[in-house]
Amino acid sequence: MADLKTYREKRDFSKTEEPEGKTEPLRVSNRGGIFVVHKHDATRLHYDLRLEHGGVLWSWAVTRGPSLDPSEKRLAVQVEDHPLDYAGFEGTIPEEEYGGGAVIVWDEGSWTPKGDPAAGMEKGRISFTLEGRKLRGGWHLVRMKPRPKEHAPNWLLVKDEDAEARDTGDILEDMPRSVRSDRTVEEVGGKEETPAPPKKKTPANKATPSKASSKKEDLGKPVTIEGVRVSSPRRQLWPEAKFTKTDLVDYYRKVWDRMRPFIENRPLTLVRTPDGVGGSQRFFQQHAWKGMPAAISTMRDPADDAELLFIQNFSGLVALAQFGITEIHVWGAKANSLTQPDQVTFDLDPDPGIDLDALRRAAHDLRAHLEESGLVPFVKTSGGKGYHITAPLEPGANWKAVEHFASALAHRMAREEPDRFTAASSKDERKGRIYLDYLRNNPNATTVVPWSPRARNSGAVSVPITWKELDDVASDEFRLGSKALSGALRRKNPWADFFGSAKPLPRGS
Repeated sequence: MADLKTYREKRDFSKTEEPEGKTEPLRVSNRGGIFVVHKHDATRLHYDLRLEHGGVLWSWAVTRGPSLDPSEKRLAVQVEDHPLDYAGFEGTIPEEEYGGGAVIVWDEGSWTPKGDPAAGMEKGRISFTLEGRKLRGGWHLVRMKPRPKEHAPNWLLVKDEDAEARDTGDILEDMPRSVRSDRTVEEVGGKEETPAPPKKKTPANKATPSKASSKKEDLGKPVTIEGVRVSSPRRQLWPEAKFTKTDLVDYYRKVWDRMRPFIENRPLTLVRTPDGVGGSQRFFQQHAWKGMPAAISTMRDPADDAELLFIQNFSGLVALAQFGITEIHVWGAKANSLTQPDQVTFDLDPDPGIDLDALRRAAHDLRAHLEESGLVPFVKTSGGKGYHITAPLEPGANWKAVEHFASALAHRMAREEPDRFTAASSKDERKGRIYLDYLRNNPNATTVVPWSPRARNSGAVSVPITWKELDDVASDEFRLGSKALSGALRRKNPWADFFGSAKPLPRGS
């Protein structure tokens, strides 16, 4: 059995949400398997390369991150082995804990060693190929000669000279986002959206706070809702909107019939902010945690044996609110048919210089392309800066085919109107353009579920709208507790016939 003793000794699992690791490994492989690169904003920003071997993840901290330039030799410090279920970890490790800081899954995929990897580890040279979302082709890890008083082995990570090599550009700057949540490490750590307010100086003659002013906030006594115990019901999950846990449950009760077809029995990725969206804790939850109620279900992904979370009823939604889940993302497939997606999704992500009318025109243009392909597209606000365009599919095609269709359509639109669109995710390519993000269409990427709030101070909600409403509605129009959101709920459900409009994936895709 793989030894995770060092990994566990370094961590207090009552404080960190990092997985403790299974008593037995999920599986044992000596010939490659999964790889992941975590971007880790700890004391110093770095990237953690992890390669599956022998039931664990061999791990190196790459101080400057991987480079596609073969002439760049990047220092990679070997660290303790990590459990396999660490591969999907995203979130914020408490500052006082080992490795404190924000973590995202910057890249992931499979790796194949050239020769025996255990022998390569012993010898000090491991050559391998990567098939990831960002990193591909051949790579080498070469161990350096040890220095006096060296605490951990130092290696060099070097790109092979092959078709995937590049001597220009910087993939780290061009593609900074998580391949799972599409967030930056700063967003996960709360550094972009929740800057700390400046401290006010207290006048020297000001009296000390009274007992009343220093009294601890009354969070209310626990209540039971739909069989779920909700503690601290008055805790404000969105402090600026003064929106509490029970407010969130009440909101979910109003939207449940509309949300239900899109969330029930689908794998989830959750944004969890236990002390509110502006608080110090923010992390992504994809696996079970201590104290998780039975209303939240788990299953194994047969493709890689990873643990998945899902809910089956309204009680599950209440349980998510209880644990401070303020944003819910879902797979585009049901739990009983994980390999056959039932929708294709595009996220229109505009450069900051793009005005709202231009973004709306882009949505209508994408709608026309999808209709020409024989699909029936629907639109919703993202709750952020763009819109989501989704077309229902009759299950049958696999993920690869659906992503291929979405990629081909996005690239065709970018070729036809390069001044308006790009299908590349790099910052330079997005300047003055709208990014047609088609990468939501694979099992490792999820999309915010219709009617979910966003874990942002504004309390914006991702709301389905009609194509006619698109011309009058901003992408962050609807907010928790607002008249606009109440009005949307009074109108006829624009996505009522979503799954009834499903069509097969177009031929030739």
